[in-house]
Amino acid sequence: MVCNQPAFRGLKRFAIMNPTVPSINTWIEALVETGCTSLKQFDLYNTSLSILDIDKEVFLKFINAQCEGFKMEIEMRSAADFHSMEERFEAQFSEQFEVNFILNYFVPRKRVFIEYHGSPYLRAIYTLRADCRY
Repeated sequence: MVCNQPAFRGLKRFAIMNPTVPSINTWIEALVETGCTSLKQFDLYNTSLSILDIDKEVFLKFINAQCEGFKMEIEMRSAADFHSMEERFEAQFSEQFEVNFILNYFVPRKRVFIEYHGSPYLRAIYTLRADCRY
């Protein structure tokens, strides 16, 4: 796969628009296999709920491998998808991530943002717990 190219090892930001084929899970698995640890931001636009059909350990290994201050931004296709995604993410990852209502940019922690850009109020911020290691 393309992720095996040397350029992917030093990648700082990666964005996928309308992810379908290959799936987001395929990209994350490939980045883990490649040993990519340089990402500062990973953006997924117009995403479906299928992103959470990933192996939990692979997802956490990917997040943990990135630098401090890493940000994954997941933009949902609809408000209904946003609410479903929020519920599923919390059910699947509540032990590893804590919900933040106020974002502190001065603390360089790894975060996942889930949002629906149709409304500025539909945004959830999850910070990887300091004791979560994979």
